[in-house]
Amino acid sequence: MTLYYLDASAWVKRYYYEALGTAWVRGLFESNQSMACATLGLVEVTATLARKQRERKISAPGMMRLLGQLSSDWENFWQVDLDRRVVNAAASFARDFKLRGADALHLAAADLLWQRLKDTPDRIVLVTADREMRDAARKRSMTVIDPNRESGR
Repeated sequence: MTLYYLDASAWVKRYYYEALGTAWVRGLFESNQSMACATLGLVEVTATLARKQRERKISAPGMMRLLGQLSSDWENFWQVDLDRRVVNAAASFARDFKLRGADALHLAAADLLWQRLKDTPDRIVLVTADREMRDAARKRSMTVIDPNRESGR
């Protein structure tokens, strides 16, 4: 099994069209892959959609539909709680890799799953459109996909 960890920069492309990466992310969902995210990701994606609605890029009925889809998708995710171990790792990653707070939390959550799966036949792939997070994950020897780069393939 491959478990795809989506940070918010990638996950939001499922619900809001962006020129790069949206087709790849939507394809991932359509192929019924196993996915994971920290609980923070649900808040970040909801906040991004709310901002798009405030900017009048998403209608009120459209927002209700998207939030329903988001909630349904979230029920099928491997959900990583932000416990003490994740938070402590995130603080180290923020310091060591000079990451923003949310990115450090996502990297720590993905790293926790990677540590749990590394001695099994299963694997984890971090999906992010954030360059700094992608570089930090690679320094941790994680497999990373940038959906924006996959769009042209």
